Amino acid sequence: MRTSEEDILRECYVTDYIDKIYKQIVKNNGFTFITKKNEFVTNDNYNMFGRYSVANTQGDFFAKEFNNYDELMKVLEEGVNAVLKHFDDIEKEYPLLCPLFPTFGGWVRYLPTEEPTTKCQLVIDPVSIYRELKHSLSMAKMYNQEAIFDFKIMDEIFLHEFNYNLI
Repeated sequence: MRTSEEDILRECYVTDYIDKIYKQIVKNNGFTFITKKNEFVTNDNYNMFGRYSVANTQGDFFAKEFNNYDELMKVLEEGVNAVLKHFDDIEKEYPLLCPLFPTFGGWVRYLPTEEPTTKCQLVIDPVSIYRELKHSLSMAKMYNQEAIFDFKIMDEIFLHEFNYNLI
């Protein structure tokens, strides 16, 4: 199969940002990246974009195990390519539904193991970022998510632990 111009451009984009994404994962165990702004959402700048991140898919969009940093780089490149292709496909098939600023996030999930070694999995999901907690929780329930991410505290808020009477 011939490589399209679109695939080549996507590969160049991934190559340009893969090291920055990798550093975010190593430093923070995760990242949220706004593609057309080329910006990472962090504890320092969430006020510009929104405080809460919610995955836009039911289940994991991309999840793959790795055992070391070299494998993480390969898995990361594969996952970023997959999510960017997903955004390209939406833009082609349903241009009016394509997000203005496609955003995706990823994190490292530590898997239980009986061995003394740690098994890890990289998870990458298309996400949306919201300013209001109530709207974030509603969207998370719609997508059957277990948690949302709060950039202010840099941690997850699990829906089963949340008291909905407070909002």
